Amino acid sequence: LGSDRTVLFPCHQTWRWQAASGCMMQRKSLISLPKNERGCRRFSNGLAIQTDSRALCADTGGDVWKGALVLAQFLEHVKSDEVVGKEVLELGSGTGLLGLWVATLGAKSVLLTDKDFMVPLLAKNTTRNAHKTGECHIRVASLDWAEPVGEAVSSCGPFDVVVASDVIYEEQILEPLLNTLLEVVPVGKVLFLCLSFRSWRYEPQFFELANKNFEWKNVTSLSPEFPQLRREDIAIFELRRKS
Repeated sequence: LGSDRTVLFPCHQTWRWQAASGCMMQRKSLISLPKNERGCRRFSNGLAIQTDSRALCADTGGDVWKGALVLAQFLEHVKSDEVVGKEVLELGSGTGLLGLWVATLGAKSVLLTDKDFMVPLLAKNTTRNAHKTGECHIRVASLDWAEPVGEAVSSCGPFDVVVASDVIYEEQILEPLLNTLLEVVPVGKVLFLCLSFRSWRYEPQFFELANKNFEWKNVTSLSPEFPQLRREDIAIFELRRKS
């Protein structure tokens, strides 16, 4: 799970905690996001993702985080068979980059979810990128992990695969997140989880809690960008729901 303490923010730099000296060190990041120009990030596959600084101040979802891009590219180049023609759910969608990227890969449907106040931004990005997502049926719904999964989400299931990125950053969300996963990940189905905002404290807690209901493994080494991901302490996990 990583022996050092690393925090990555949605920008072009990495801040690493050096335990020996107890200070923060700044260094150049190898994995960078497209420049945010007038509230929009344009990606290599043609997706144009609108950001919202107001939503970013209120929560973390108003901009694109590196984990979304890393997992999107991982699914494209390594695990495309897991999403092509499949019913996909994204948790904590934020701007929607990951889910929309999955749609461009040929998913049958994608449901983007986040808290109420993020839904308008998700809807805007869905409409803005309709020409890139082809025949994939994309829907947007509100989902707060602190509450039971509502009809708007459950009616779209069952899901073949669930994806999420950078969703483990506070202790109080661990149990609500796991409770939500138990409702939306069917037995035998898979969750792909990417963490670039990594916590030496909360990440082990999450997997300890998940052990009861999920088999999981670190699949970061399968990525073509493994050396860069390892250097920046970004990890990709595959969790499969136990019977």
